[in-house]
Amino acid sequence: MAWYVAVGLLGALAALAPWGLGVKADSFASAPAGIKPEWYFLFMYQTLRMIPAKLWFATGEIAGILGFGAIAVLWTLLPFFDPQGRGRARHWILGIGACAVAYVGVMTLVGYVTK
Repeated sequence: MAWYVAVGLLGALAALAPWGLGVKADSFASAPAGIKPEWYFLFMYQTLRMIPAKLWFATGEIAGILGFGAIAVLWTLLPFFDPQGRGRARHWILGIGACAVAYVGVMTLVGYVTK
C-alpha cells in the first residue's frame, strides 16, 4: 500500500509542479548552425539542400518533399509491378534499385563531408 501512495504522490507532483528543463525552445526559430540529422536521414537532408530554392512550379523544399513522397509510394507499390519476378521488368527494377542504393550512399557520404 505504501508503494501505491508513493507512486501516487510522485505522479501528483509531476503533474502539478513539473521540474523545469531550462530555457523554452522557440519552435519557429531557425536551427542552430552546423546541425545535421542522424545518418539515416542525412541523404534526404543533403538532397533538400542541393535543390534550388525556387523552381518553376513550387519552392525547392516542397518539390523535394513531394518527390520523396512519390518515391515512397512507388516503393510501396513495387511488388505489384512484376508479381512473378520474371521478365524485363525485373531487370529494370533491379537496376533502379541499385542506382537508388548508390545514390543514398553517395549523398550520405557527401553529407558527412560537407559542413
